[in-house]
Amino acid sequence: MTAIEGFRLSPQQRWAWRSGQGGAAALVRRRGDVPVGALEAALRATAQRHEILRTSFPRVPGMDVPVQVIGGEPALSFRALDLRG
Repeated sequence: MTAIEGFRLSPQQRWAWRSGQGGAAALVRRRGDVPVGALEAALRATAQRHEILRTSFPRVPGMDVPVQVIGGEPALSFRALDLRG
């Protein structure tokens, strides 16, 4: 069994977790000459600075609610779509 070091959820986090157990997604619309690589690096740096953007809520067997676990390296994935035209 793997040990998980985490924190109890606040009442607001418990409510949010129960109401929508999906992941998070963001859409960034850019205009002009912003290189996709630079945008990706900036978003990764932002997630690295802010713990809430790296927080997950795993459910441990035998527990009614999950625990709050703050991850290290941001688990982000990017997909660039050209929507011109």
